[in-house]
Amino acid sequence: MTDDRTQSRTTRLRTDTAILERGTRRRALCKALLYRVVMLLTTVLIALAITGQASTAVDIGIATTVVKTAAYYEYERLWDGI
Repeated sequence: MTDDRTQSRTTRLRTDTAILERGTRRRALCKALLYRVVMLLTTVLIALAITGQASTAVDIGIATTVVKTAAYYEYERLWDGI
């Protein structure tokens, strides 16, 4: 009975880790999105410090995030193909 539990747990772990397996598009997308969230916050804080206006800082942050997320995703996909 212990073998069944261990095997079930091992199978579940393999399935969970397969979601973000190296070289997959899902992993590249997840990595890009999480990175962009951190960079969005950084950009907004810097823009806020420079402009002193929250709405302008958020606009700058959103604009750069959209462009850079797409660029980063494509960059990752290119590297996965090399």
